[in-house]
Formats: sequence, structure tokens, C-alpha cells
Amino acid sequence: NYRRNRFFFHRGRYYRPAPAGGYVVAFAPRGLRIRVLPVGYRRIVVSSRPYYYYQGVYYTQVVDQNNQTAYDVTEAPAGAVVPNLPDNVAQVTIDEQDLYEYDNTLYQKVATDEIEGYEVYGKVSNDDD
Repeated sequence: NYRRNRFFFHRGRYYRPAPAGGYVVAFAPRGLRIRVLPVGYRRIVVSSRPYYYYQGVYYTQVVDQNNQTAYDVTEAPAGAVVPNLPDNVAQVTIDEQDLYEYDNTLYQKVATDEIEGYEVYGKVSNDDD
């Protein structure tokens, strides 16, 4: 349970109950805490700070009130480069630039001699913000 909503976590994906029964895939809510990272996660470092990434979700390591290691879902850090994006990412064009959007985060494809992947480009702005 997180903020009065039930979420289920299985193999790195989040689900919530569907109104008609069963479950639907959901975006991981910021602040949700898990005990174990999903198999296949990647450790990335941005501005000397470690993050853990899996299928569009970023985690930071924390120590809870019981002195146990846990991981909180967090915002995508600006400038992070990840090796892949989830399957259900949307391709968008903004100012004649091809970008990819997932969970309100925009990514730009990058390729250098050292790395090929997707860099966090920014957030999708909400007119209500």
C-alpha cells in the first residue's frame, strides 16, 4: 500500500488492481519503497550519486528505521544515461527533435565512443504546474 493505493511488484514491474478485476501495469509512484532491486537492474552514477535503474524506474538506496537497506523510487536524474528504455515508450517530436517519453520523462538517444543509450533530456511539462 502506498498513499491509499495498492500496488503489486513482480519482476520489476508495478501493477494495481483494475476496476473490472485483474491487474493493470502502473507507473511506479515516487517515494514507494521496496526491499530488493529487480533482477537485471543497472547501477548508474550521476553527479557522484548512485542510482539504480530498471525498466524506466529509478531507485536510490536508503536505510529504513529498522536499519535495513531499502530502495525508494525517485525522479529520473537529469543527465542520466541508461542502456535501454521500456517497451511501451512513446516516440515524440519536440522542436524538430526526436525524443522518447516514458512516465513523464523525456529521453534523447545518444551515442559516443564510450556509450550508446538514452539520456534524460527533461520532464514533460504539465500546464497545471
